[in-house]
Amino acid sequence: MSAPLTPEVRKLQEAEGAFFDEMARSRSLDGRISYQADLRRATRRIGRPGVEPEDPRMFEIQQGAYRDRYLQLVAHRPGGRVLEVGCGPGWLALELGRRGQIVEAYDVSPGAIAVARQMLAENPFTEVSGKSTTTWPTPRRRTSG
Repeated sequence: MSAPLTPEVRKLQEAEGAFFDEMARSRSLDGRISYQADLRRATRRIGRPGVEPEDPRMFEIQQGAYRDRYLQLVAHRPGGRVLEVGCGPGWLALELGRRGQIVEAYDVSPGAIAVARQMLAENPFTEVSGKSTTTWPTPRRRTSG
């Protein structure tokens, strides 16, 4: 059994959630799809004050081989169970679901989870199982006692 969270820890959790909510919101401005949300449908974004630039092609050049090898290792057979803690807007959970994995993904940011759910609902790619089996449970606040 874990000890109840102190008010200071709760405050830090809320601040962290708010920070990542803002990140998720800013990355999806103007209807753009961030590579942190969906690698395959990501759109290029030109930077402007307060909004970082993003180019999915550059991300692919920099991290594509590493990412693909990781996905192959984790999703080596359909039907595997994966727990992702700190999923953000869900690109990894979505890709693993597309490859036939059963994924439960959690994050402290309700905004990031909302983006992840939207990406799942709009998912046009359905390898292996014919549908993504990724789920994002509704975040619950811990209560003391």
